[in-house]
Amino acid sequence: MEFWYEKLKTCMSWMVNLLLTALIVLDVLDEVQEHVTAETREQISAIQAKGAKMAFMVLPDAVQRTYTEVAITELAAFVHWRKSQVALQEKGEIPPATEFEGGWDLLNIEEKSEWLPENPQAFLAADAQWVALLAEHPLREPGEDPYQSKEKPARVLP
Repeated sequence: MEFWYEKLKTCMSWMVNLLLTALIVLDVLDEVQEHVTAETREQISAIQAKGAKMAFMVLPDAVQRTYTEVAITELAAFVHWRKSQVALQEKGEIPPATEFEGGWDLLNIEEKSEWLPENPQAFLAADAQWVALLAEHPLREPGEDPYQSKEKPARVLP
């Protein structure tokens, strides 16, 4: 559980960094020019020129896999939380028109971490709706070194 909590905290940190990058892209760059590294400027330019998906695809495999695993881990926590909300709704404990996605967004990282299943992959695999996603993006075992496998180097945007 601690392994996934740490991954979720890392994801949230990356999301904050991505949000900051997005703000920079949205004309804030002029105001914070001295705080932006050359590497960040290159990444922003690549995203603007080729799109976010293409920029993601040229990241090193280990970095892509880490982002994907964190996203799948948060998905498992969300699905777990949402199932409990649906059960509460069916019991009449919360209004039928409750917007679950908005409710999830209002939770802080500690509250979200309470919904992390012990094994996110097994939890999602129990629901047929997520089987194809998991087959395409299997998670590493806790403690497995992401850099042990031979990976392709970072690719350059065409």
